[in-house]
Amino acid sequence: MLPERIAVDATALISAAIKGRALHIFLSAPIKEFLTTSFTFEEARSYLPTLCEKIKRVPLIDSELILNTLPLVILEKERYHQKLIEAHTLIGRKDKKDTDLLALALQENVPIWSEDSDFKINEVKRIIKTFTTAELFRIWES
Repeated sequence: MLPERIAVDATALISAAIKGRALHIFLSAPIKEFLTTSFTFEEARSYLPTLCEKIKRVPLIDSELILNTLPLVILEKERYHQKLIEAHTLIGRKDKKDTDLLALALQENVPIWSEDSDFKINEVKRIIKTFTTAELFRIWES
């Protein structure tokens, strides 16, 4: 069963912005709320110029428009700050850029949508479920 709410990592945001499979989930899957952090959103935005130049599938202006119009709830650090130390302890040594999103998922008690294997480490898996885009599609289509 698909989750009703999910925390979205930069990898899924970028995929959607360049018209990858993630875009279909954002636009059609019966997930009620897609959450992300302002840090994660800006991280995704920062990769778009280089990626659009490299793959030439989607013009930068289009990918930015898609990213800016995704049905996202973008949350500031104040919403999840009390979970930052726990998140840093779990994942910060592996990739400190993932700390904010993990803290949000912990605070809101929601799974994470990401292609990043850092979220699949045992310390995180014991506490938070992580889905890849392919896993979300498999659940949705079953």
